[in-house]
Amino acid sequence: MTRDERFGVDEVLELSTYGAPSWNDDGTRVGYEQFTDGETAFVSRPVARFEETALALDAPDADATRLAGEVSEHDWRPGHPDEVAVVRDGDLLLLDAVTGDADTLATSSADHTSPSWHPDGDVLAYVRDRSLWLHDVESGTTRELADDVAELFGPTPVEWREDGRFVATLTEPDDERLALTVYEPGRETDADGTASPVAWERTPGPEEQVVADTFEWAGEDLVYAADALDGTERRYRAVRPDGDGAPYSRGDVLLSERDDRGLPSATLAGHRDGRLAVVAGESGHHHLYVVDVASRREVAAGESDPGFDGAGVTAVTAGPFEARGDALDAPAWDESGDRVAYVTNEHDPGERRLHVATLDDGVVTAVDAFEDLDGTAVYPEWAGDRIACLRAGRTDPADVHVFDVAAGAARRVSVAHPSPESLSWFPDPEPVSFESSDDGETVYGYLYAPDDAAAGDDRPAVVWAHGGPVRQMRRGFHHMRSYGFFHAFNHVLVDRGYVVLELNYRGGIGYGRDYETGIHHAIGETDVADCVDAAAFLRDHAAVGDRVGLWGLSYGGFLANAVSTTTDSFDCAVNFAGIWDWRDWVRYATDLHWAGRRFVSYFGGHPDDPDPAVAERYHVGSPCEHADDLDTPLFALHGTDDPNVPFDQMDALVSDLVDRGDDFEMAYYPEEDHMFEQSATWRDTMGRVLPFLEAHLET
Repeated sequence: MTRDERFGVDEVLELSTYGAPSWNDDGTRVGYEQFTDGETAFVSRPVARFEETALALDAPDADATRLAGEVSEHDWRPGHPDEVAVVRDGDLLLLDAVTGDADTLATSSADHTSPSWHPDGDVLAYVRDRSLWLHDVESGTTRELADDVAELFGPTPVEWREDGRFVATLTEPDDERLALTVYEPGRETDADGTASPVAWERTPGPEEQVVADTFEWAGEDLVYAADALDGTERRYRAVRPDGDGAPYSRGDVLLSERDDRGLPSATLAGHRDGRLAVVAGESGHHHLYVVDVASRREVAAGESDPGFDGAGVTAVTAGPFEARGDALDAPAWDESGDRVAYVTNEHDPGERRLHVATLDDGVVTAVDAFEDLDGTAVYPEWAGDRIACLRAGRTDPADVHVFDVAAGAARRVSVAHPSPESLSWFPDPEPVSFESSDDGETVYGYLYAPDDAAAGDDRPAVVWAHGGPVRQMRRGFHHMRSYGFFHAFNHVLVDRGYVVLELNYRGGIGYGRDYETGIHHAIGETDVADCVDAAAFLRDHAAVGDRVGLWGLSYGGFLANAVSTTTDSFDCAVNFAGIWDWRDWVRYATDLHWAGRRFVSYFGGHPDDPDPAVAERYHVGSPCEHADDLDTPLFALHGTDDPNVPFDQMDALVSDLVDRGDDFEMAYYPEEDHMFEQSATWRDTMGRVLPFLEAHLET
């Protein structure tokens, strides 16, 4: 196919992506991580007051401060608006966000994680080598508070109570169990110096089959979600470490929810006045609830399974839409605790608009929404009347934005792409849907076709499958780095003349709990059927010929493996870091106290469960079990340092297919992550993938 390329791999690689923004202590600066060309930097920008909406930003603000390197986390210092703790290259630094000067607080062969300032700003807590440390910044002295901090998939949460008396984290007293532990660093020791600083601890025994790994402070109470190990039940409990029979009490149950199809990760946001924001799917869609912890404790006292109604609970949102920006998103309280910021897709299923609810004595008195600004907003954080968040638009990559609630205005404060005009041609996302041949349910997606596409063109087409699966491709750019990049790569294909369908198969978010749990007991069936029907939908498109491929990342990579081994509906498939054997992956995720619970509920049991029905579901869902039936050209790519889907999955795929003499292609990239980071890797990758697609799809 001859063409004049206007958008290629180099244009995609100019894209920068961002982590969740945060405000400094006096609300004069916004800080965030910026990922560009294999490097993550910490950036802080001054943000002046404004009263108009101005989303165009031609160049970065000259007053921005940048700390380059492998930056992973940061936390602004209370009472010191110019200072922020930053983790760079595993070391812990104290950065002056105005001058750019950085002092090293701690360095070690082991990486530092989870920096968290004491509310007074004098002590910094952090984790290193499974130990919780306290660093007194003024004196320079350090103290080891615990040596059994849990090793999780991501950074282990460390949270101080508002008064600074207690700090909570997750510990791992043995190889099997997690404990939620609260320390009182100022506790007086016994005469022999042996008194433990532990003020309260929750260590579920094996007989309980419970894990408590999500928690928030709400005033004096620590509220945590106690989940069944099979992922089907949750009780939200509140405990006061300086009362309630501590350190032995499990706490009072405030709320409970159950879904035999599995529950998503708990989402909590606490405020110092004793209020708690909770996102839950009790009504069939995920909605926002506000809980007055003290009054709810009185009402729910003695109940083992109180629901989400009754005194002490306010339903902020309701209706056939989702009040959840993403699987990792959370609502945010303002300083007063009278307003809560959150996002919904009430306006459009594929977008997330920012909302602010004002509450008075448990009653929602007003809701303000930025309805005129399309796109997706996530990760809100307050400073006075302003909210910092990430926002992506239909042709705008995700940038850091500030919304002024009082003025009803918004301002973009980062530059995701240096040449936004190179993206302006992107076709408007066309929402499409079709009926599943498996069960008749409606399946959704977004279609992108070249602007000169016409009936009878006989164009090639590609289905894009996202990961997760608790994700959703949006109506335009996605805020996450992975899907923002692949959305741009999809437009490389569009520029080459392809029609692309970004598929929101069952298992994803945005369309309610039934849609999200559509793969319950049906991994490798319902989701694969949605992909097969997507291929048929594309072949019915007037401008598309008969050749359709699929590519996907992570769970989408699994779907590439699955459609290649269990169907003949695609002419080729590309697997980026996909799962080949679900049994091995669920064991891995469970060992890291990560996503194992969700998938255990999807399969109906752990891989080692003796139930034959469970074993059969793992058999049906795992592409390795169907390798003999591979008759679709498959290209598999994987990074060797992938923490999400270990490289062992790629090893097993290659071993199985070589043993069978199957014809496939593969490429692996040493030291690369789940989502490739280096531009050189992407140039090599797309230099292989584009010709692969061309060979199998272009006539």
